[in-house]
Amino acid sequence: MTHTVLLIQPAAAKATRTYYDYESVPEMVDGFCQLYEQRLRLQDPARQQVEYGLGDLNRFIDDLFDCDVLTYDEATRSYKPHNKAWLKEQCYRQLKARAKPVNETRPGV
Repeated sequence: MTHTVLLIQPAAAKATRTYYDYESVPEMVDGFCQLYEQRLRLQDPARQQVEYGLGDLNRFIDDLFDCDVLTYDEATRSYKPHNKAWLKEQCYRQLKARAKPVNETRPGV
């Protein structure tokens, strides 16, 4: 497990700065996706189910005024900074790993 800190500033105002603390990178990606899902629910409370694609998630990341991730490096005993591009890559890897191939979703194929 790699201690991970997600730093987010949604708007230019410094008062919007916040952080989230996670025990691992996969846990951070899950938490980040939940933040996006909460935003979607706030935009359309009548929606029963929230659906989005990787492109939508990437646009959300791009629209944040600032977003960085710090991961703890055991070897150096320090935190390594990562930018939005790294976060996008981590989201892509994790969501891709969870996606089932098309032939596994259809019975008898």
